[in-house]
Amino acid sequence: MNIVYRPTELALSLISSIRRFPGHWTVGAWIWLDLPTFVWWSGRASLSRIWHSPAAVFYPAPAADHILSAVWYGLGVAVLVLAYRPFVGLLEGGQWGARMAATLTLALAAGSFPFVSHDVFAYFGEWRVMALYHRNPMVTPIAAIPRWRADPWLLRGGWEWTVNPYGPSWFLLVGLIGQAAPAGFAGFFLVWKSVALGLTLTQALMVHLLRRGSAVRLLVHPVVTIELLANAHNDVVMMTAMMAAYILWTRRRWLPAGLLAGISIATKYISAIVLPWLLVATPGWRARTATLLAAGGAAIITLAIFWHGPRTLLGPLQSTHLFLRSPAFLVQGLLVHLSGLPRAHSRHVALIITTAIFLALFIESGRRFIADRDPIHLGDAMLGAALVLMSCLQFWYLSWALPFYVLDSQPRSRRLTQYLAYLEWVRVIGWPAGLPTVVQLTQVTFIWAGLAWYLWPLRFHARAEIRFRKA
Repeated sequence: MNIVYRPTELALSLISSIRRFPGHWTVGAWIWLDLPTFVWWSGRASLSRIWHSPAAVFYPAPAADHILSAVWYGLGVAVLVLAYRPFVGLLEGGQWGARMAATLTLALAAGSFPFVSHDVFAYFGEWRVMALYHRNPMVTPIAAIPRWRADPWLLRGGWEWTVNPYGPSWFLLVGLIGQAAPAGFAGFFLVWKSVALGLTLTQALMVHLLRRGSAVRLLVHPVVTIELLANAHNDVVMMTAMMAAYILWTRRRWLPAGLLAGISIATKYISAIVLPWLLVATPGWRARTATLLAAGGAAIITLAIFWHGPRTLLGPLQSTHLFLRSPAFLVQGLLVHLSGLPRAHSRHVALIITTAIFLALFIESGRRFIADRDPIHLGDAMLGAALVLMSCLQFWYLSWALPFYVLDSQPRSRRLTQYLAYLEWVRVIGWPAGLPTVVQLTQVTFIWAGLAWYLWPLRFHARAEIRFRKA
């Protein structure tokens, strides 16, 4: 007798299977996501082709290759997201099979060709700007290098007309990676991926030593495996340094805490928003001064290596803003279609509205951290600052708050960690360019309605917790 499954029944059956065997499904999803990588390493696909659209190595359809890639990766990431919570449960239970699956997951992610984002090419381009062309990457755009169009690595790296908005600690690290790597992109790729994996494991070790959060919530999180390992974003350096700074700060190690905070800020300037709350919550002016001087010293020392006048600090101001899928984009769409405001004018109004809302969230979160020194409120502050920035940028930057949520074991931290996992799937399916406006607005609504759903009820719950502790 043949059994015929309806689509709904089949989907529910698959979800049930993923929840029963999350480790198996997670490893299988990474093998699926890594198929273009295997083709690349085996030499059966050119770097140019897989960089343009990884799924196109299997489906050579120029008109639809980005759509096919989005479907390809959307399926794999959907499995990672669905398996995340049950997989964490098995790992926290100490099952040996789950540990082996997590190890294999990290190895596959670290060796994966980057998808959705190709920042690793920009990093290799920065190395070439320093080592081959002997230019300062903090003040020299690619287009300022003679005959730059003849170098395919500079073309792939992007940022042709503006400098990369990173700090001096990052460019110093790029120089060290380039010196340690064998010649060529493949060597740089492997060394940088190894560094990213090592820093991710360091984050997990710090969580374990703190004995407050859950290291496995970090290790198998889709944002970590996809963005910090597969896509190899340099945010992993910033996040690791600031997490270490916070942990040392809780141990009253003011000088090393400030030093690592300064390194984090000099990697990507956005982490500077954490430092004021740490300083205000530090007991005593002597400790605050030590922390601040250590942070400033680290930043100044690394900056001195690349200093070329005041314009050395102007990189972030020259970067291109990605307004699409930002919260202000949603507000702008509503203003245009409901009030009839011109598009340009409504964009400015939308930026003011969203910036004011998220700035209030940032200040309120910092105030709570000063009251109880709980890392969940540093995560909220980082989230609020990222949202202010994201009034004109896309939503990947929400992930900067992840380490501080992982450091806390409250249900609210777990829920926001889970939300960031779901958000990664939204990011992947929204990759294709040229989506119709109605699709873009639907996607943005899904992102920010979900965030509001998580933040507002939990916000009042957090206030009740603070009142209970004071009582």
